[in-house]
Amino acid sequence: SKYDENVYLKWNDESKDWDRVGFYVDDMIIVSHRPERVRDDIARHFGMTGHTDLTRHLGSDYARHESGKFSFNSITYLMEILDSMPNEDRELMSAEKGKRGRTTSPMASDHNLEIDNSPILPTGGKDHARYWRYGGVIRWLITIGRLDVAYAGAVLSQFS
Repeated sequence: SKYDENVYLKWNDESKDWDRVGFYVDDMIIVSHRPERVRDDIARHFGMTGHTDLTRHLGSDYARHESGKFSFNSITYLMEILDSMPNEDRELMSAEKGKRGRTTSPMASDHNLEIDNSPILPTGGKDHARYWRYGGVIRWLITIGRLDVAYAGAVLSQFS
């Protein structure tokens, strides 16, 4: 397309809609009423292996429902991050969640980071690296559709 060199569009007269193919490194995603036909057309011109339905891509899980519609979420990515966290970070998260109870935001609405008197993390230290890592995780979660954490991610990014 004229907006992204890794996305290709082709009008499909049969479905009266666009066939869309997106590429990332050696993966491709086909969005079409007949994705098998598009895949087979591409395979006639290029060597391809591993023709499978899309189930996971760049941290997102994808599912095709009986209605033919797709849905995606980031549950597997989030669980992998949580599983890789040190116990002390998990305990801190559980303690904070316990203080707030059920919420609609991952960030306490009455918390003012601007007046927080916590000590500043030393640059290059273990805590600083963890802060940067979790900031990156939050930014990626927002990118793959977790818009509910966008506010918390933006606030925390001010301090990185």
